[in-house]
Amino acid sequence: MTGKAKRIPLWQEIALALAIKGLVIAVIWSVWFSAPEDAGLNDQKVAARIFHGNK
Repeated sequence: MTGKAKRIPLWQEIALALAIKGLVIAVIWSVWFSAPEDAGLNDQKVAARIFHGNK
């Protein structure tokens, strides 16, 4: 028995890293970018929020 730990091949490490990053990007997109809350804002509503605050 040798003292070396068994490593997975480099291509599998790269594939795993890409899969994890893709999953993280998908979660970030779904949480923050998939459905904007203020899709119905127009110029007057934006100006009112800027100049009068969130009343």
